[in-house]
Amino acid sequence: MEAALETHVLQQMEADLFIVTDTASTWPRALKARNVTRLSDKQPDLESFFNRASPNWKNASATGNFLGGLPGRDVGHGAYQLRDRWFCEQAIQNQEMAQGHGYENVGVGRADLLWLLPHPEVSSTGCWIPCEGNDWGGVCDHWAWCDRRSASKYLTGPLHSLPLQGEEMNTEQHLKFSLAKENVKLARGKAAFIRLCTKLKSCVPVFNITSDQIHAKISGEQIEAVKDQVFENMILHSTQNFAGYGEREKDMLL
Repeated sequence: MEAALETHVLQQMEADLFIVTDTASTWPRALKARNVTRLSDKQPDLESFFNRASPNWKNASATGNFLGGLPGRDVGHGAYQLRDRWFCEQAIQNQEMAQGHGYENVGVGRADLLWLLPHPEVSSTGCWIPCEGNDWGGVCDHWAWCDRRSASKYLTGPLHSLPLQGEEMNTEQHLKFSLAKENVKLARGKAAFIRLCTKLKSCVPVFNITSDQIHAKISGEQIEAVKDQVFENMILHSTQNFAGYGEREKDMLL
């Protein structure tokens, strides 16, 4: 997974790596990161952060997993995502101040993504977000590639949008609502990544690499979409290689 991230994203997009993780996690040291922020995974510490950063969060009448992890809220990790993104923005800002210039673009993604093909070239204003099969009524929150201004809105906008009033809202709907509120333009596309997992009840085998079988989290339509992309890529390269071979044969006959 680490080698794939290094090759398909960091090198492909000429990007620096910033990591926000919990204190119990171990991040491979083979990946060179500009900054690693380790946060507590304990609920009282999470609540303490929200009381400081968004003290009115308790007044949200909307239910759903967008605040999952906080006391009195649905199960899930929605609140942890909001906190982690906020700290990611702070780490990027600190690096920009230290180096004397800002980044043009920022990619935001989950740590459990396995990239199977290079990140596509993106030149859109706003945020480019793939995995449409995981929108769940909002917009997929697995990965986004944004211009710097939009990245800041992506990382902090959902937190600043609290408290939310209304009916049930999941994390994807909350993200879409916040980006629209911040006037962030959205573009959609395809990216060949899957979410790795080890809990067999929520995982399915996807590929066999050497003697190891890769299991991916069952999540919307992303697994089938990625299989299609990988197959198309294999066909494309096979066709190109065959065409090149034909040209060489033609030269030899002449």
